[in-house]
Amino acid sequence: MSAVNLTQVKTRIIQPMLNLLPSVWNSQAACNLLAYTFLAESGGGQYIAQLGGGPAIGPFQMETATHDDCWTNYLAFNPELANVGRSLACGGVTGAAQMAGNWSYAAFMARVKFIRSPGALPAADDAPGIVRYWKVVYNTAGGSGAIDAAHIALAEQAIAA
Repeated sequence: MSAVNLTQVKTRIIQPMLNLLPSVWNSQAACNLLAYTFLAESGGGQYIAQLGGGPAIGPFQMETATHDDCWTNYLAFNPELANVGRSLACGGVTGAAQMAGNWSYAAFMARVKFIRSPGALPAADDAPGIVRYWKVVYNTAGGSGAIDAAHIALAEQAIAA
């Protein structure tokens, strides 16, 4: 169960952020993937700092190194997308620290991480596909996430919200 209302996260944070992107990156599949990532990575916003003192921060639990790599090696070469990221940033907070309190920016950075993958997104209603895609692209082989019944149930929750 999410710490916050997942439907509101999708309609008030994720979808408005996606609406700022070029249409090729804005889809129901992307929205559901990000909603699932939110559930899987932070327990639906319960954890803003990685448990155990790890480096991941924000509701999508992105590491600072991943954030910085997205800016250095992808957004620096994609000015239209970079401008969206800059427009979402709040004054007074710099770099990856934005992701802890600025959930729209955190959602944007998670979407950028997925955009960088050459694979096509799974269908919007494909819960097992969403989990597999997240595991390969976002959580990676070294991450603690799994492709199992519990994660598929989270993906189904993300799709239904």
